[in-house]
Amino acid sequence: MFGFQSGESTHAASRKKMRRREAQERWPFLTDFDLSGIRNENQLVAAIVSRTPIPEAQVRRHVQAWLQVNQT
Repeated sequence: MFGFQSGESTHAASRKKMRRREAQERWPFLTDFDLSGIRNENQLVAAIVSRTPIPEAQVRRHVQAWLQVNQT
């Protein structure tokens, strides 16, 4: 989702950088290190839930809404 992989095109890496920045604007407590290890929606939800008192169901709705708006 946010981590870079060898052999990726410049365009794909650029999209991931932009998406990472957008995620950090939305959830500023997530570090570059956190985001580099997040590969899917479930991992993003888990990272947010572990750092906030917000219930998982609510976090999942927020993440899904964010993903819909920020899909590339």
